[in-house]
Amino acid sequence: MSDLKAIESKTIELKDGRSLGFIEFGDREGKPVFFFHGTPGARLFRHPNYDAIADSLGIRIINVDRPGYGLSDSKPNRTLLDWADDIAQLTDYLKIDKFSMAGVSGGGPYVLACAYKMSDRIISGALISSYLNQYIAPDLSEGMSLFNRIGFWVAKHVPFFLPFLIRQTFEKGIKKDAEKVLDKSMDSYAKPDQEIVRRSEVRKIYLEDMNEYYRKSVNGHVSDLKSVVRPWGFKLEEIKTKIYLWQGVKDKNVPISMGKYLEEHLPNCEAEFCANDGHLLFFNHYEEIISKLTK
Repeated sequence: MSDLKAIESKTIELKDGRSLGFIEFGDREGKPVFFFHGTPGARLFRHPNYDAIADSLGIRIINVDRPGYGLSDSKPNRTLLDWADDIAQLTDYLKIDKFSMAGVSGGGPYVLACAYKMSDRIISGALISSYLNQYIAPDLSEGMSLFNRIGFWVAKHVPFFLPFLIRQTFEKGIKKDAEKVLDKSMDSYAKPDQEIVRRSEVRKIYLEDMNEYYRKSVNGHVSDLKSVVRPWGFKLEEIKTKIYLWQGVKDKNVPISMGKYLEEHLPNCEAEFCANDGHLLFFNHYEEIISKLTK
């Protein structure tokens, strides 16, 4: 396994003065793929063999902290489409013209926002166990864990309570004992996911990434939840970019109904529903996913 310490965390200053944090790995001259972490999450989330696989496939991976997470400064009242503006500035800085994207879980909506707003620069996108706004259709929350449903309900109906809720349920626990929080969170996950997180190399990755969630504040987590339950500013039917979708049939975090809805409403979507996987299918299908994005 590659040593993450060998990868330099970087920041750029955006036009409005905010810092945006990211890391790069794989083949620096390879086909670029931007990776958007989940909710909560940070730039350090990756596959255990992240560097070796990307390098062998000739792929350059760029993991980016969304505003409020890790090294990235918060952006008050940010929307999904605001993220596309940040990515446009980062790609210009890196001198990247055309690229692909992948988003896991809560990172999925940000892939769609970029696909809508930057369609002339994006080759393809991947949605991996991706969330949707559960309020756009009445049955989309069926099968979602109670904890997630509560979080989205609070974000929609009493958003002012979110910072307190996240500090009490996540931030304090992670700063005190991140491993205990990780194990407790797995109680609501499907059995295949629990087995994945028992792997020592995966646990190491999670714990490193968790320590970046609230490096500056809880604002990244708060903004992610609020952004997803608000109107997105675009319709799925307006996205013409090629989208690959991976969904675990046993996923208890993102119900299969969300994957089916995305498949039905995205005009250029190729979906794969994995019968034996849960929410963390990323770890079982990483090489397949990034290979398809850059074929």
